[in-house]
Amino acid sequence: MIARYTDKLIMLMVAALIFVWPIEHTIALRYALGGLLLISTVCWFWPKRHDLVPKLQVRPVSLACLFLGALTLWFMAQGLWIAPEAHWVWQELKGQWIKDLLFWCLGLALGAGCLSKNAAVGRQWLFALLAGLSGIVLWNVFACLGLWLTTGHMPLMHSVTGARATDSYVNNMMLAFLVGDLLARDRQKQFLPWRRAVSLILIVFCVVNTAFIGARNGWIGLGMLAFSGVVVHYINGWQKVGKKALIFLPVLLGLLVAGAWTSWKTDTRWNSLKETLPVAWDIDTHKAWLNTDKYPYPILPNGQQADASNYERPAWIHAGLRLVADRPLGAGFSRHAFGHEVARLYPESEPSPGMHSHSGMIDFAVGAGIPGVVLWLGFVLTLIGFGGVAYFRYGAAAGLVLVFLTSGFFGRSLLDSAMRDHMLEEFLFVSAFLLPTISRYWQKRTS
Repeated sequence: MIARYTDKLIMLMVAALIFVWPIEHTIALRYALGGLLLISTVCWFWPKRHDLVPKLQVRPVSLACLFLGALTLWFMAQGLWIAPEAHWVWQELKGQWIKDLLFWCLGLALGAGCLSKNAAVGRQWLFALLAGLSGIVLWNVFACLGLWLTTGHMPLMHSVTGARATDSYVNNMMLAFLVGDLLARDRQKQFLPWRRAVSLILIVFCVVNTAFIGARNGWIGLGMLAFSGVVVHYINGWQKVGKKALIFLPVLLGLLVAGAWTSWKTDTRWNSLKETLPVAWDIDTHKAWLNTDKYPYPILPNGQQADASNYERPAWIHAGLRLVADRPLGAGFSRHAFGHEVARLYPESEPSPGMHSHSGMIDFAVGAGIPGVVLWLGFVLTLIGFGGVAYFRYGAAAGLVLVFLTSGFFGRSLLDSAMRDHMLEEFLFVSAFLLPTISRYWQKRTS
């Protein structure tokens, strides 16, 4: 009786946390839900530990945990011997990284539930996770449609969470599940707890939502996912029906081109990107990236002032690479390592110590150094590698979703500040939830 209620409570907590996670100014609510989820999971997991722990003692889970453990030890070594301001590292470990690891462990525990004797519990939790993601997507779509009907103007660059990058991130995460499920059905495997038509309808909502959000990185992510989906579908189709699979290629490419054209027409920043890049890369001549109050944005060859987004991101990336070269072992794990290092090297420009590069990987590399980057890449490649094996050898949809989810997060972290706060927490939780579900395929492979 208690176990049944615990199952339901976990399902509600997963749906609520996934929905609340990306919404700004909900930190207290996030951690209240996370605390309740932790307590519920411990109460559910502990009586079943003898059955569940062996399911987590497999190579995919072990290797991923090994990389995260090594990364944690490296951060501690930085705090002890390398970081110029060790207290920053210890504050970040307590305030950020420990929470990240906790959500990783929660995801693993719940993912093991998909392999328990009562696998229906795992399916309920998967449904709850998808309900939380789709709730954000549908909320933004219908909010935009309502604005369109009441004002007569199509809303662009709209966000219900308070940050378009976050809306776009959730949108692409949902697409990873939907596309992975559809491609698995090519192999007569079903992952999501509904019919194919539901996935297709939700994909349409996600594409429409991408247009309403208007984030360029969202279109880039959608394009890469569409291209990957075409390739995988072609491989599946070639194995089954040969060249007939190519009939889907022009349709999907047509949708991608239409989306790219919409982004090009609605986002004027694309027009000046080519001219801005060489100007932005010259960070010694043009210094607006340091302090816009002190230095004006540069003027482009066409006489126009550089767009802030087009100029700042490449300049920050170049500056970050210079900071990594200056301290290859890193300045110490911190979300604000980039700002602290810029303030150290350019004190005359009075940059904000809290600034960041808007590239999660650059921020991470400045703080964690080259060893930290190598360990993180090992973790990412572990998820992608085992996910690919699970799908292409056994048709496991969870493996393909894990590939799309991880590669999408990594790609976004190159251009967005994704490797911090709720985005990193959510990625680690969801990827950890998926990882145990492919372990039975790996056990089968290695037995």
